[in-house]
Amino acid sequence: MRSIRLTGPVVFQSGNAEAFSAGLAERLKSMKVGDGYDPKSQCGPLINRKAVDRLTQLVTDATARGAKVLVGGGPIERQGYFFAPTVLTGVSPDSGISAEDIFGPIAALTTFETEDEVIELAATAPSLSLTRLIINSALPQLVA
Repeated sequence: MRSIRLTGPVVFQSGNAEAFSAGLAERLKSMKVGDGYDPKSQCGPLINRKAVDRLTQLVTDATARGAKVLVGGGPIERQGYFFAPTVLTGVSPDSGISAEDIFGPIAALTTFETEDEVIELAATAPSLSLTRLIINSALPQLVA
C-alpha cells in the first residue's frame, strides 16, 4: 500500500514561502490520487470517513482564520476516502491545523519575518504536533 503524508505545519521565512508554495502546489496538482495498491498512485486514501471529515474541518478552520487554499482543499468525490493533496498558505498559528498532526495530504504553510518571531512560534506551539519544519533564508544553501 502506498500513500503520502505531508509534514505538519511548515514555517517559512517570508522571502522563501511564495516560490516554494507555488512550486509545491503545481507539483501536487499533477499528483495521481488513487488506490494505495496501484503502483501508479502517488497519494492513497485515508483510513475512513471520519479522517476525511477531520481534514475538511481543519481546512475550513484554517481558511476561516485567513489561510488561502492554493490547490486541493477538500474531499475527492469518488468511492473510498480520498482527500485532494492540498497546499494552504498564510496559516494562522492559532488554527487547529497548526496545533496538531495532520495525518493527510495537506501542507500548512506559515511565514515569519524575524528570528524572534519564529522563536515565539516555536515556543508557543502546542505539543500535540509531532513535526514542525522551519525554513529560513539558508534554504538555497541547504538544497544546493
